[in-house]
Amino acid sequence: MIDFGKVVYLDVQKTGSSFVSRFLRANLALPEIARHLHAPAPVHRPESFYFITVREPLAQYISLFQYGLQGRGGMVQRFRDAGLADFYQPDTRAFERWLGFMIAPENAPFFGPRYLNARPELLGLQSYRFLTLSFVNASAILAAATSKARLNAIYARHKLHTLVIKTETLNRGLENLLDSEVGPFFKPRKEVVSYLQNSKQVKKSAAVAGFLPEKIKPDLIANMKKREWFLYENFYPQE
Repeated sequence: MIDFGKVVYLDVQKTGSSFVSRFLRANLALPEIARHLHAPAPVHRPESFYFITVREPLAQYISLFQYGLQGRGGMVQRFRDAGLADFYQPDTRAFERWLGFMIAPENAPFFGPRYLNARPELLGLQSYRFLTLSFVNASAILAAATSKARLNAIYARHKLHTLVIKTETLNRGLENLLDSEVGPFFKPRKEVVSYLQNSKQVKKSAAVAGFLPEKIKPDLIANMKKREWFLYENFYPQE
């Protein structure tokens, strides 16, 4: 959560959050009052505007895997601590093995008690991460989600954010903030647009010799989509 008082950004991991954070610091005419990376908002302030970013889940998993190949991030450290560092190898078959592990409901304990207690049989990890930042007290809210329909209804009723910006169209989504209720808190449009045009876009995952995303087994992708149904149904229905 990146908190500017009137504007609160819910920064889901691997969705361009570093870029969005820099954008807000450079273009909001408001001081940053709190920064708790990838953490949920502790309370709901009705006077604040909340927005969140989302990414197509396969791309999100690939980015997370390649980040780990660089030895970076908490996920690769979790694998190392469990004696599973060999899951991170720079080739497509290794990614498939890693992804299969990541999406298997029976591996939920590996990711900690909060995910374990948040309906892992119903939610993939990326959907869980998104929803964790979508609510105040997400654990209790998700515990009540006994079905897909129930979860969708809970999300519609309790989500904090009024805007979801896709990583795939990040610059356009950020520019659209200028036309929202918080537009007056930004610098003039010309300056904001210039910033977006001249800043580096969201980093694409660096190419890794031997890792060919287009060669990932279709049945594994289909299984991943079933696990991440929430994100696909709500934001990527055509994928």
